[in-house]
Amino acid sequence: MCVADLALLLLAFLSPASQGQLYDDAFVTAEQYYREGKAAEAEALYARIGPGHPDYPQAQLRLGTIFYSTGRPVLAEHCLREALRFHESAETYCLLAGAQFNQEKFDEAYTSARKALQLDDKYAKAHTALAMVYTARKDWPHAARGSSLRCYPARRILASQQGGKPGRQGGCPAPPSMPPAAPSLFFRAGAPTIN
Repeated sequence: MCVADLALLLLAFLSPASQGQLYDDAFVTAEQYYREGKAAEAEALYARIGPGHPDYPQAQLRLGTIFYSTGRPVLAEHCLREALRFHESAETYCLLAGAQFNQEKFDEAYTSARKALQLDDKYAKAHTALAMVYTARKDWPHAARGSSLRCYPARRILASQQGGKPGRQGGCPAPPSMPPAAPSLFFRAGAPTIN
């Protein structure tokens, strides 16, 4: 790159009209990297999207997801809370619960998982997050019930395929017993698919 190219690049950054285009290009490119699984490249571009940009909430959601999946729950929590200021979804609250869980903020993780279930009471990942919080608290009855709620449709389908009735009859397996120790603190809810 020659000096003239650097000067043009500097002018582009200083020009208000072109800054919007640069941010738009950054967001589009970041989305492409995100879909391709290039988290580091996407992260660098999403971080450039400021609060005044129309794609800022989505950029915060993506950053939160990247931070969460790369084991940086404090940064994930910050970005996910910011994304929730603009749009509430069960998926984002569930990711927030996972980030809080990884920091051992079990009360906050419980609250986030409950908010996810208020938005979508059938969101399986939120039931799983709730069961994880109960398990970390060694509240085995609630943990087992949370797991059963999540698995009930699968158990009903299995029972009907085996010629039995829903529930534990007809060969439908009972929920597994709870382990004696708390689970690993790296709970992953998965990447969101908000478009």
